[in-house]
Amino acid sequence: MNNKANLFFFVFVFSFKMSFGQWFESGGGVNDGLLANNQILSLCTNPSKTEIYVAGAFTDNLTHGFVAKYSGTNWVKVGGTLLAANDNINAICSDTAGNIYVAGFFTNASSYQYVAKWDGNNWSELGGTNSSGINAFVYALHSDYLNNIYAGGAFVNSSGHPYVAKYNGSSWSELGGANSLGANSAIYAINSDHISNIYVAGYFTNSSGKEYVAKFDGNN
Repeated sequence: MNNKANLFFFVFVFSFKMSFGQWFESGGGVNDGLLANNQILSLCTNPSKTEIYVAGAFTDNLTHGFVAKYSGTNWVKVGGTLLAANDNINAICSDTAGNIYVAGFFTNASSYQYVAKWDGNNWSELGGTNSSGINAFVYALHSDYLNNIYAGGAFVNSSGHPYVAKYNGSSWSELGGANSLGANSAIYAINSDHISNIYVAGYFTNSSGKEYVAKFDGNN
């Protein structure tokens, strides 16, 4: 193969490779600052999509769960040791103001699971200590365009049904009212559309024993 042919072949292969892009490890790998020692269970971005936040079962050298942030160069721990989660962080989301919310297996001093909020300076329990009524694992979090926060998981109401907990900026409530969803098992996913219809899914089933996606339109 002559030099001209070699050049053509190289350009062709390089162009073919570039057209499909490449996967690479964010932060560079071995010394990237994340050094996750266990599963990464959730991730989200900030509103401008310039930062990535991740959390999961990984821990720091004090065996505390934490949230890590990547802004294009390296990973850093969000809030240092201020969160110090004592178990897995299963879910993470951000609102339009850039606040970060996490929840999972970890508990407060009263041994209740809760939603933790990072406002850029401090971690706090969303709504105040023990205000959410969450009494078991949280698997899903979501923020709609109005910055309402929704949580779902294995936690149940007084009738023993898993439900969607909503925080409207001042208080927690069961979305739709008591037993309006009537889920018979855990909720693992929550999302919303542009007019704030809420969609949830998980292990819960309908009267035919089939898993399904449930929609709340603001009334039903």
